[in-house]
Amino acid sequence: MQAESSFQAVVTLFFIDTARSLLSYLQTIYSLLEDGGIWINYAPLLYGTAPLVQLSLDEIFVMGEEMGFVFEEKGEGEVLYNYNESTMYRHGYVGQRWVARKINRKREGEGWLLGGW
Repeated sequence: MQAESSFQAVVTLFFIDTARSLLSYLQTIYSLLEDGGIWINYAPLLYGTAPLVQLSLDEIFVMGEEMGFVFEEKGEGEVLYNYNESTMYRHGYVGQRWVARKINRKREGEGWLLGGW
């Protein structure tokens, strides 16, 4: 069974900052989605696993757009972690969220990140 271009949506929840190579993750997400497919992400960018490069949020958007994603929604919000309503202690992060749609830039002859895929 071939997974390439076979999913209508991919959700990454507390995931993309675990990559040693975020570019590899982006390429995999792009290749899994069919044309018009949706990528939904929500998580802080903590980069806790010794990544080769720590991309800023803006750099992720630029790379995603060059690859062939159109970011239809972007935002951020508080992500509470280890939260207990009965205590005063609240641990949280600023989570980044977006919804991006895959367009087929390879067919249109644009983009540079996918190379000879």
